[in-house]
Amino acid sequence: MLKNNFKKERIPLTNPDIEYYRAKYGKKKPSQTLTSQVAQQMPAFQDVIDNVESNDGVFGHDKIFSEIEEKYNIDLDKKLLQGLGRAADKILEQVTKKKLGTDILSQYEMALGESCEDTHKGLKLCAAALILPHLFNESSDKLYVINKVHRAPTPLLVVDGNPFGDCIITLRMDGVSIANPDDISMGLVALLGTYFVFGVKYAESVKKTLAFLQVVSGIQSAEKINPTVLRMANAFL
Repeated sequence: MLKNNFKKERIPLTNPDIEYYRAKYGKKKPSQTLTSQVAQQMPAFQDVIDNVESNDGVFGHDKIFSEIEEKYNIDLDKKLLQGLGRAADKILEQVTKKKLGTDILSQYEMALGESCEDTHKGLKLCAAALILPHLFNESSDKLYVINKVHRAPTPLLVVDGNPFGDCIITLRMDGVSIANPDDISMGLVALLGTYFVFGVKYAESVKKTLAFLQVVSGIQSAEKINPTVLRMANAFL
């Protein structure tokens, strides 16, 4: 069951949104006309989660990606990973210059030294994804946690193990497992997609980071993007 704090922080979905997800993934319920008040009290996310057991206990990143492609005509996985790949060098250059995220940079350097050259591109993408919140002076623990027990009402990557090596990654929201991405970069893509699939308002403490990822992905929304984020995205891409 979702907690009240999740319901307070999310953007209320419209009646068509609720009926769409209920028809596609949720339980079949007696037909009824939903008022706006009922719509706010019955988010589509709960209807989906009621049936996650039928999909090995998770909603799945493939469903997230297909929903984004259907609604926005964007291959989110491809578009965001390509954009992060182009921006990775500049992201790492900036945080190194400003001495931000030093723990992540140290782990990244260690991983580079212990791995073959074929894996270096993937490691760089992982490092850029992990260190991105530091570039905006935001709280990374609202985007991901590593080897910690944590619960948040908004989408969160929970990493068990070494993010640059062997690890298990779970995308969770309000304590519910949504997907099990293969790696950090895929996890970040799925996390952004979850915000849009379920209509969740950006967590304030990582709002700039998420807005940057949104600009890179090409997803259009009604909410105004911070000018600093736009300038940085334009400079990095």
